[in-house]
Amino acid sequence: MNTTKRLIALLSSTMLGIFLAVSLATTHTAAGEPAPQPDTPQTLKLLSSQNDAENICLNQNSVNFLRNPSFEGQYKTYVPSEPISDCPAGVCTTAQIPDEWIPYWRSHNPADPEFIIRQPEYKPACINNATCPFPNRLRHGSEALQYFTFFSTHEGGVRQTVPVSAGLTYCLSSWGHSWSAQDSGDIVSGPEDGELFQKIGIDPTGGTDWMSADIIWSDQRLQYDVYGLFTVTAKAETDQMTVFLYSQPSFAVKHNDVYWDDAFLAQMTGVYTTSITTTENILAFTDISNTLQVSQSVNFSLTGTGPLEGYTWTAQISPTAGMTGTMMLTPTFNQSSGGITDTLIISVDTAGLAAGVYTADVVITTEPETGNTPIHIPVKAIIAEELKRVYLPANKLP
Repeated sequence: MNTTKRLIALLSSTMLGIFLAVSLATTHTAAGEPAPQPDTPQTLKLLSSQNDAENICLNQNSVNFLRNPSFEGQYKTYVPSEPISDCPAGVCTTAQIPDEWIPYWRSHNPADPEFIIRQPEYKPACINNATCPFPNRLRHGSEALQYFTFFSTHEGGVRQTVPVSAGLTYCLSSWGHSWSAQDSGDIVSGPEDGELFQKIGIDPTGGTDWMSADIIWSDQRLQYDVYGLFTVTAKAETDQMTVFLYSQPSFAVKHNDVYWDDAFLAQMTGVYTTSITTTENILAFTDISNTLQVSQSVNFSLTGTGPLEGYTWTAQISPTAGMTGTMMLTPTFNQSSGGITDTLIISVDTAGLAAGVYTADVVITTEPETGNTPIHIPVKAIIAEELKRVYLPANKLP
């Protein structure tokens, strides 16, 4: 949106300032979706069979530590444990929340214009399990969480605290998207959108303050009209952690609506592939009158996502080497096991070997197991009875 359009949007919001001052205090429901039309195209619909292969949290073979992760069931009026200025009666009637989740938001500063930072209205995206008028707002199941501000901005979301094991790493994911538009007739965001950003976070200390510096946040991005995956990992520092789903629009357009579905908190074991700097065969070629020493270094790294702590490798010689018409070769290692940052050096010494072909298969495994292990490095020594050398006279060299 260019500067002129931004000013128009803000001026429109300012003109509604007096209206909002009254309506936000007296009404409990604002317009959160455009009225569906019979011929509304549903090109944005995401099918429930959408592939979750990209979600590293689901790939951990872990239970979901979150309760009611898909925001299902009956939505109830939020009653805060301590008084909130936005809910003077002690009941936040504009915050209809599913079981296990707690809303949070930044309260409006009276010194700011009325359209700056208002309490969002929370509600089920599908109106208590009724048929969704806009199917793209629902990803899986019967319900999704929706919250929004009308001709105003907000900063907030929902949170949940769960028991975990201190010292272990956890992976949080959630699918989210938003609808941000100046006109109710726009079924997709824009062209005058509110720059509505979303992200998710984990407080590894288990704190519930959404402004805490302890929170580890995911990337923050615009995710308009179709569900996108947000992911973040953190190591638990206590026996509980708190997850946060967050959003904030920059501009007070008519519709700043946020949707969340299918959250997952998993114990992280890692989704890694082991890489080595060399997989070249190790070859020693000489004759019985000479002794040859050959060494090759193997450096390890991990590609993927997950905690690096605790990953080790082990190198050993396969007992089946030398059984296919060759003799057994016994290379040596500088160390037979180590951490991912340690270097393995494989060495071959031909001293004392009779003429013939010798082979070995160095097998490398990792713990925990990674995507492409075990890794095999062939080793061969060829010992000839005699090496014939032909020397060209100097005047014959090119």
